[in-house]
Amino acid sequence: MKLVIMHFRYESRHNLHYWKADEYLGFGAGAHGYLNQERYQNCGPIQHYLEPLRTFELPILQKMY
Repeated sequence: MKLVIMHFRYESRHNLHYWKADEYLGFGAGAHGYLNQERYQNCGPIQHYLEPLRTFELPILQKMY
């Protein structure tokens, strides 16, 4: 068994925006975003994502409050 030691200066910052509830945009089929205190998921697969865009609507599958 290998022991992994983390140093504070090397800690992961990849998910820091999610942990701090910073806003981020999700672009593309199946992408997720967080805007105006609402999480959302885009439609997927790509055919379902493109369909509402053809009529100038957002391709959002669901919003989570």
